[in-house]
Amino acid sequence: MDPVSYVYALTDPAGWVRYVGQSTDPWHRLSNHYAAGAGLVRTWLAELDAAGQKPSIIILQTIPDGAGIDEIEKLWIERFSTIGAPLLNRQSTPFAIGKPVAPVVSLRRASRGSVALKQAIGHRGGNAALARKMGVGAPVITRWVNGETKPDARSRLALLELLGIDLASWDQPEQGAA
Repeated sequence: MDPVSYVYALTDPAGWVRYVGQSTDPWHRLSNHYAAGAGLVRTWLAELDAAGQKPSIIILQTIPDGAGIDEIEKLWIERFSTIGAPLLNRQSTPFAIGKPVAPVVSLRRASRGSVALKQAIGHRGGNAALARKMGVGAPVITRWVNGETKPDARSRLALLELLGIDLASWDQPEQGAA
């Protein structure tokens, strides 16, 4: 008899689903995520750990014989992506199907997007409030505002929806910048 397999979600302390995975032992798999090398999930777990926080595991579906688990996992990823969950899965955005999604891309100077974000944050409760809505840490928002990094495609879509910041503005230099 094949072991029971599970599709599970890792959630942040605010309840956001951040990762969907599969395993015959999700709790052991979580310890592997902590121990694994570089990666978005590992980085996120390190950020939580530094803040004295831990993720939660939610069993999304039990598959008695493990049959079709890859497709079932993909369906759960698609389901959470569709509702705007800030997933760290590689295949969680239409821009990165099957490819790693880098959370940030280096900038050399401020962009129109970072300037618009700074203005919007000033009127809407600050970095921490936006960070909670987006499921990221406040330091991430600060790096976007300062132009040190810029949001990935998924985060740009969220910023468009939440604050009306144009997707292309992140790739356009600040007005007046050479």
